[in-house]
Amino acid sequence: MEDDFAVSFLNLIEAHVASFFRDKGCKPSHIRKVHQILKDGWKIAHPFASMDLRTDQRKIILNRVKDAALIDIEKNQLVLETARPFLLKIDYDTTSRLAVQWNIAEGVVINPKIGFGKPVIAKTGVSTSIIANQYLANQRDVALVARMFDIPRDGVVKAFEFERKFGRVAA
Repeated sequence: MEDDFAVSFLNLIEAHVASFFRDKGCKPSHIRKVHQILKDGWKIAHPFASMDLRTDQRKIILNRVKDAALIDIEKNQLVLETARPFLLKIDYDTTSRLAVQWNIAEGVVINPKIGFGKPVIAKTGVSTSIIANQYLANQRDVALVARMFDIPRDGVVKAFEFERKFGRVAA
């Protein structure tokens, strides 16, 4: 279909990181400018999916790999050490330095190599949607659903809470 639009995992991570920077106080114009500098000037295909970015709540900073120096990307200048809030919800590949997994909620991950990139229970690969629906279909019997899928009981609860939070199942 011509109207179909797909978002890659790295595009999803970039949107999440841009939102993170905005929530931390970076202005949208600064976020767009830094993204453009990194993409066009520094030739980084998915700049906001890189594990090397930080923020001091005003600007986006690159944590340079070779010497751990902090660089104000927009001004291309070294900056003083500041608190380094790290995007802890994202796991990165140490070789490519790009995002590989998003810990989107407690006990729930999105990984493009697991479950076709749909939310799954961490360390199990079992779809949160399937678990939440089975939980409801089996009169909210946590133990039964956990046995059916050979997953921890708290995984059933976390899957249901995740799906309920995002309105994908009836409460």
